[in-house]
Amino acid sequence: MLFVSVVLLLNGVLRGRARSGMLLIASYYFYASFDVRFLAVLLFLTGFNYLAGALAGRLERPLVVVLCAVAGNLAVLLYFKYLGYFVTGVHQLLLQAGLDISVEMLSTVLPAGLSFYTFQSLSYVLDIYRGKIKPTTNVIDFALFVAFFPTVLSGPISRASELLPQFQQPAYPRSADRDYGLLLVIRGLCKKIMFADVLAYSIVDPAFSHPQNYSSLTLLIALYAFSFQMYMDLSGYTDIARGVARLLGFNIRENFNRPYLAGSVSEYWTRWHMSMSSFFRDYLYISLGGSKYGNVYLNLLLTFICIGLWHGIGWNFLLYGFLHGSVVASERFFRTRNSDRASESVARSATLLRPFLTFQFVAFTRILFKSSDVRHAGEYLKNLFGFSAGDGLLTGVGLVALLISAIVVWAPKRWFDNMEQRVIRLTVVQQACLLVVIFMLLCVLYNGATGFIYYRF
Repeated sequence: MLFVSVVLLLNGVLRGRARSGMLLIASYYFYASFDVRFLAVLLFLTGFNYLAGALAGRLERPLVVVLCAVAGNLAVLLYFKYLGYFVTGVHQLLLQAGLDISVEMLSTVLPAGLSFYTFQSLSYVLDIYRGKIKPTTNVIDFALFVAFFPTVLSGPISRASELLPQFQQPAYPRSADRDYGLLLVIRGLCKKIMFADVLAYSIVDPAFSHPQNYSSLTLLIALYAFSFQMYMDLSGYTDIARGVARLLGFNIRENFNRPYLAGSVSEYWTRWHMSMSSFFRDYLYISLGGSKYGNVYLNLLLTFICIGLWHGIGWNFLLYGFLHGSVVASERFFRTRNSDRASESVARSATLLRPFLTFQFVAFTRILFKSSDVRHAGEYLKNLFGFSAGDGLLTGVGLVALLISAIVVWAPKRWFDNMEQRVIRLTVVQQACLLVVIFMLLCVLYNGATGFIYYRF
């Protein structure tokens, strides 16, 4: 809170390049505060992609440069994100061969937000190659684009065409920007502390840690609670990031569009974590051939397998991506085949059923996401469908958080739009009183520092 307050103060005082320099220094300080060693990785990728973009913009045939940029970024990502898994696998193979050789020295620590700023800086090079943007000549602006502190840890993954022009010609926040930015920050904090964290410590974590101790009904409720926790956690971070950026005078893309109202898994992925899903669509799916070249169903399947593995290495993440890719490919197949034969009455009758079924699929596949491995996921499913009458889990605060989360997820959007407008129209005294009440609730429900779920990606 103190850090953001100081940055906001300096942002209102400084002008021109001094303001950009301050924001860059603040972003580096913010990132280094997690672990100063991580800053070296951020600096390397910034310089590497800046030079790759400059070369790609100058050469008539920059394909080799772009391929090297892709290889370099993926090498860094694979080294930090997946080395530990392969080291463990090699160690197990050596043990099976009777060789007890220590390989602990090869393990590494994953820098916070590595996937997000790697993809963001790589998209800059790829957009230059595709002719969508011109390379920037100002390294400060590019470095700020990669390291901007509201988004560096968990996105949204911004495109250079969206954010770089704002850094090149920075605007100062207007009164409406400050009001809306503060509202976003408060909304994000409420989502995180009042709902995501409460659902985690009161329902989700106990159920997934020891599923054998709880009844099937409790495990089913915990499964749904985890989907609400995921939404509240990541969308809460996005609200905070967008709000802080708006307070500084910058506009960042939305990342969620009421995903649990989606009528198909395909539609769900156009509403959930949109900056990530659109990155895989634009830079992987289309590069594989999309719907124009090759086998569109195989292209979809490979894309979703990569989305699964992006979240982590392991059979559970691979299976998670495979299941989603299979359903999306199947939906495309039947949609193409039956597009001319689908009757209006059938489509109308399925309006409510489709979002319900889609949510069930999303919620149940998240067992793979939450579990440490396939064995743990199987254990959870075994106890879930064992129809056990074991202990319950719901507490008063957990039940309230669960019910309100369901309302937030499924209630009409106009309810919340009207509520936000009413808050903005309150007098300063009324807004101050409301802030005090919210702050007291946050303090009561706060259960210690818990990182956002996507920090580890």
